[in-house]
This record gives sequence, C-alpha cells and structure tokens, in this order.
Amino acid sequence: MGVQIGILITRKGNVEYVVAGEARSIPIPRLQRVRMHPGRLQGLRFIHTHLENVGLSTEDLTDLAKLRLDMMYAITVSEDGKPTLAYGAYLLPQNHSSKPWKVLEPSHVQNVDIPFDRFIMELEDSIYRSHAVKKVDISEDRAILIATFPNITDKARIQMQELEALTLSAGIHVLDKVIQRRPKPDPRLIVGKGKLNEIVINALAMDANLL
Repeated sequence: MGVQIGILITRKGNVEYVVAGEARSIPIPRLQRVRMHPGRLQGLRFIHTHLENVGLSTEDLTDLAKLRLDMMYAITVSEDGKPTLAYGAYLLPQNHSSKPWKVLEPSHVQNVDIPFDRFIMELEDSIYRSHAVKKVDISEDRAILIATFPNITDKARIQMQELEALTLSAGIHVLDKVIQRRPKPDPRLIVGKGKLNEIVINALAMDANLL
C-alpha cells in the first residue's frame, strides 16, 4: 500500500481505531472519549508502522504529548513487509527536563517485553502525584508569549517587552517568549505549523496553561 497503518488500543487490549496515513505521516483522528484531568493519561496506546528505518518522528512525539497517550510505538517494516524494529516513548511526570517524554532504545519487535498493565498504572500514578504537588506550588497562570514580525528589530523587541509587562501586570507568570520572523502571520495559526508544534511541546514541558 505504501502508507503507514496504525491502531489505537485500549488498556483492555481492544482495538478502538484503525488509521491509514500517508507514506511519512499518519494523523490520529479526533478521539470520542477524552480524559480531561491533566494528571491522567488517555487510556489508549498508539502502534503504527514506519516504512523507513527511522525512529519516532516529531509528529509522533507531538501526538503523544498533546493527546496524552499511554504510549507511542512505531514499528519499522522491511521491504518484504515483515516487522523489524520497535521504537517506543511514553510521557514523564512533570519535572525540569526539556522534554516531557522518554524515548526507549529501539529493539526488535520480538524482544519488546513491557509489563504494560503494571507499568502504565505506576506511570500514571507518578504523573498524577507530580501534577498534584506542582499545582499546590504554582497558584498563578503561566504563559508563553508569542509574536510574529516581518523583521526582528529593536522595535519588535520593545513591543515584546511591553507585552511581557502587560502580562505581568495582569498577575500572569511569563515562562518563555517566542518571536518568529514571518513576512505575514499565518492566517490560521499565526506562526508556522512546525513552530506551533515546538511551542506546544515546550508548553507541556513547562506546564504552561496560556499561550
């Protein structure tokens, strides 16, 4: 077929979705059931194929973080259609790491041996406890400021400083500032899609609740 194939599996082992993507990407459909508590995972793990011998893509890791999936696995496929290596990742409890996930060392699919039920229960418990502790420590809104300018000039930097001052005066803590040079803002996303994914990942890692 020449496309990536994926399945979303519940913790009971039931296949909830079957997804067909493109050669180098696979979009996850809108999930009908969503666990809203930020200290909980989605209760679904995503396993999909990669047609090239490469690890998890930025899209894979972004989906893992944005959808709060239990785990993300990509399985590479040989030219004759046989599964070869498995690349996995899972989310981490809130910490000071620059990334909100851990990427596992690749292994042959036959050697993947994770006691999933116990592992995911312990992981989710750690995530829940770390979120509860951090929520007590941080009582104010936390923002990442974003702006686009045709050129990054002194005037642009001053305008960003003014935005930061207004944000602080509203009682909002500024975690980071992002300035992107664009001739015109993206009419839908303001910044480009790649930059937006990067911002979302940083927001998850920093526990920002405002952009």
